[in-house]
Amino acid sequence: MSALHLTMFRRLSATEPMGRDVTVQAIAKRLGQAAVCASRQERERTVPLWSPVRYREGTRRASRNVAEVHWLVLDYDDGTPAAVARDRWSGWVHIGHTSYSHLQGRPPTRRHPDGRPPAPALRVVLPLREPVPADVWSEVMRGILGGLGQDADSKCIDPARMFYVPVIASERAPFEHWVHTPAGGLDGPWLCLADEAAAARQAIIDREREREAVSYTH
Repeated sequence: MSALHLTMFRRLSATEPMGRDVTVQAIAKRLGQAAVCASRQERERTVPLWSPVRYREGTRRASRNVAEVHWLVLDYDDGTPAAVARDRWSGWVHIGHTSYSHLQGRPPTRRHPDGRPPAPALRVVLPLREPVPADVWSEVMRGILGGLGQDADSKCIDPARMFYVPVIASERAPFEHWVHTPAGGLDGPWLCLADEAAAARQAIIDREREREAVSYTH
């Protein structure tokens, strides 16, 4: 298994990556600690975010600057219960925790002009046995979202996606955290996406060849 890596950002507006090598044990512990943040505005100003990737040396936050992805992170913001998400990924070591919107009413949006009633909101984090090259990550994610990750947020496919460390709205807000170890320890099994990455690479090559063929015939 490859060494795991992630990148931290001081706040939402930060662009300077702070990369570090990590262990699953350390991340499992950190994701079990929720800070209190009374508003989303305060969260944007003060709460750090993390990205499950390694950036190229000397670059800034942008998908084009990501070298490889080390963790699969899935946001379930549609009301999927924790037990369902946990069962879906039960074959691999993973960490789960509820997110800021968990069991909170949602503000109005264009899609939901009347807001949304309280519902579960959670995140599942899986260490990868091998890092996935960033240039095929979006293609890999589309496949995951069409399969086991079908209920997860479909917007989270770009390699530069960041995630807040766990935050709750008040001391009394509900927070749930779990660490799933199907073999009894954090050493494995870890999810392997090597086949999916190879298939994604081939799909990208095939599409490029098709475009070139169409361009040549015209």
